[in-house]
Amino acid sequence: MENHILVLINDDWMAKSKYLTQIEKIISIIDVQTPYAQDMKKWANFFFKEREKLAHSSVVNVMVEMAGDSVAHLNNEIEKVCLWTGDRDTINSEDIDMFSGWKRDRQRWEFLQALGGQDYDKAITLGKTIITSNDTMISLIYPLTTLFQEMLFAKMNNGTLGEPRGYMPIPPSVKKQIPKYARGFSQEKLECALNELGNIDKRQKTSYSNDETELIQFIGHVIG
Repeated sequence: MENHILVLINDDWMAKSKYLTQIEKIISIIDVQTPYAQDMKKWANFFFKEREKLAHSSVVNVMVEMAGDSVAHLNNEIEKVCLWTGDRDTINSEDIDMFSGWKRDRQRWEFLQALGGQDYDKAITLGKTIITSNDTMISLIYPLTTLFQEMLFAKMNNGTLGEPRGYMPIPPSVKKQIPKYARGFSQEKLECALNELGNIDKRQKTSYSNDETELIQFIGHVIG
C-alpha cells in the first residue's frame, strides 16, 4: 500500500534465525548499533572530511574518547570544533584544549577509569576537581550507575555472553575495560555500590545534599 511503511526491529543483531535471514534478503537493512571503537574512528574521519577539515590523529582519538558513545554525539561534537576553527583547514590538539567543556568530559572519563581500576588517590583527586568545576553529583549518577551495572552484568554472566553492543553513556575506553574492572570487585560490592547510588539519588532530589561530600563518601565506600 502506498504511503505505508512497515518497520521491523531486531534488538539482538547477533540472533540470526532462519526467518530473519530470509527477511534480510528482501528488505533494506539499517544497522543502528553503536559501532566498535575502531569503526568510530572511521566515522570521525568521515565527519571531518565531510566538513573539508583535516584532523590530526590525536584529535580523532580524543573526539572518539569524549563523544564515542554514539555516532550522533560524535557528529555533534565534531560540528562544534569545525565551526570554532572557522576557515582553517587543519585541526590540532591545541584546538581541543581550548574548550573547557571537553576538558571536563576528559576528566570525567579518566575519573571512571580510576574508579573502575580502584585507583583511590586518582579517583579522589579527579572527583574533587569535577565537582568543583561546576559539575554536579546528580549528573554523575547516570554514568556511575551504568559503569557499576555493566560490571555487575559482567560478573554475573561470567564470560557466557559476548561484548554488549548497545548504547552506554560512557566512553569506549571505559566500556572495553568493564570485564577487567569487574574482576576486581565482588558481586556484593557492586550491588552495594548500586544501592548507594540509589540512596544518593534520593537524597539529591528530596533534601539538601553536598555534592563533594556525597562523591567522596561514595568513592570511600566503594574502593576506600
